[in-house]
Order: sequence, then C-alpha cells, then structure tokens
Amino acid sequence: MTFAINLKPDAFVKRRLVSGPIWLELDGVSFPGDEWDDFPVVTLGFWLTNIQPLLLGKSTVCECPFMDGPYQFNVEIDNEICSITLVDRATDEEEILVRANVDFALLVKQMLSASEIVVDTCKRNHWIDADLLNLEKLVLDVKPQL
Repeated sequence: MTFAINLKPDAFVKRRLVSGPIWLELDGVSFPGDEWDDFPVVTLGFWLTNIQPLLLGKSTVCECPFMDGPYQFNVEIDNEICSITLVDRATDEEEILVRANVDFALLVKQMLSASEIVVDTCKRNHWIDADLLNLEKLVLDVKPQL
C-alpha cells in the first residue's frame, strides 16, 4: 500500500489563516480530493496532536480531521502496522471510502515531512502566528518519538 501527504506550498496564501492544497494519497486514491484546499498549518497541527498518544502507547486509535469539509482519516495501530480509514462524515452515517494498512512509521514520517515543509514555507513568507509556532513545537515533540 502507498501513502503520502501531498502539498502545493507554492499555492499557499495567507489571509486570517494560511490556506492551500493538502491531500492524502492512499493506494492511488486522492482524499478528500486531488489538490484539496484546506488550512495546512492548523490541519497538520491537529494530526500531530492526535497521533501522539499512539506514539506514546497510550492509545491505539485516533481521528485526523481535515479542517474544511466533513472529511477525516482514522488510524488504528497494531504493532508497527496501522489501518488507515478514509471517512466522509457528510451524512448521518459515516461513509468509509477506503481502508488500507500502512507502516505506522511511514505515516508519522509523512506527517513530519509535510509539517516541516509547511513551517519552512510560512517562515520564508513571514507568516508567523500562534498556529505556526504550535506546529513547529509539535514537530520538535514528535520527531524524537519515532
């Protein structure tokens, strides 16, 4: 199975929040869609915060929501393998779009890599705010746990 967190940092813009393309590729499926426009700083902050209990062995499941729209991916870890489920919460019942097993270290490395790209892009553009500082701190907290 393939898994990637994709970004287009050259398309990021800053209004109140930094927005721009961020989406997942899981086994050839783009989620929530190819070049999904969202808030990468805040979204990656959610994901890194939610994944930490799994890294620390305090939980085996977490939800990683996108900020815009009814989309999230759920992670359930069993040893070094995690099941990733892509979910659309637009209706009363969650619709499972895709489920695949991925190496847990790959998932975390993708989150860290995407976060570092976002932090670098925002710093280069002087888009420094509390959300960015939080994301930068989360990267520093999560990296040693790998």
